Amino acid sequence: MLITALFGRRSPSPVRDVLPPGEASQQEYSQSGPDTGLVYSIRTSTLHGKVVVTVRDGGRMTAIDVRNGTELWSDVYTPAPTGEVSLGDRLLAYSAMQNDRVVIGLVNASNGVWIDAILTDEHRVASRILQTLDEQVILVTSQTVSAYDVERRMLRWRVSTGDHLKEASILLDLDAIYLSPDGRDLRKISLEDGRILWEAVGLVGRGEDDLTLRRIDAQLLVTTSASVISLDAVTGMILWRGTPPKEPQFENWLLAREYLIGVNVPEDPDTPNQAVFYDLRNASGVIPPDGAPRLGPLADLRRVIALDGAILYQSGSTTVRGVTKK
Repeated sequence: MLITALFGRRSPSPVRDVLPPGEASQQEYSQSGPDTGLVYSIRTSTLHGKVVVTVRDGGRMTAIDVRNGTELWSDVYTPAPTGEVSLGDRLLAYSAMQNDRVVIGLVNASNGVWIDAILTDEHRVASRILQTLDEQVILVTSQTVSAYDVERRMLRWRVSTGDHLKEASILLDLDAIYLSPDGRDLRKISLEDGRILWEAVGLVGRGEDDLTLRRIDAQLLVTTSASVISLDAVTGMILWRGTPPKEPQFENWLLAREYLIGVNVPEDPDTPNQAVFYDLRNASGVIPPDGAPRLGPLADLRRVIALDGAILYQSGSTTVRGVTKK
């Protein structure tokens, strides 16, 4: 009875949060707040397949079909989500704090029906929540990574990561999760039992504390503001180290087919900004001769994407430029 009182769906609301397709033009749509005199901003969102789920400051979660803006469901739950949400094929999981403990809320992803909650013994706020293919929920805090069995509603395993876990390094794979406990080393942890499968030590230099991780095929690409390293995802062995430009200060990294692209913005104003290409096909890590085009001024770099053989980047709030191979 206690669980019923603490967790679950609140009274349904008749408020519509999104414009129906008939009121939109040219397949464009938008999401607006409830017409209650109160303004609730969208705090976070998550995308899975053709569905995006938004979470407002007031706690309302809304699922939208991204193809046409149709609202699939919208509801408010207790406790309200305080962290990220994770959306899968069948399940939506979110984290919340209640009585100084982390609660994992479980919701049916297709219709928004409340399923259950897992009351954990974790007292630190969850910074990430992830789902595996077999519907484990992975909960990440500043010092631990834990796996919860959704069907049995219980903890499967927990590992300590120390006090300096780098959230940008967390990458979920089919059978493991990768993370950096300190910004310099990298670990592969089994999803089955939390064992450390391998650990690569001292990958980056001191001061490079902005480690991020990407995977393509059998390669793990470890990037920082000054370097890139390719690891074998199975063994953790170094495949190659990328040749950095003269003054490395990478502000963005992105994958584009056979290349990893680093947008280098040196502190020296006389050194040109460049897009540096690393060839992934031959595992050489060498910049191709024509792989570092100049990008021009990049004050207030907002976004960089690779699309159809071109690099598009936004500088400031009004300027979008593109670079393509001649």
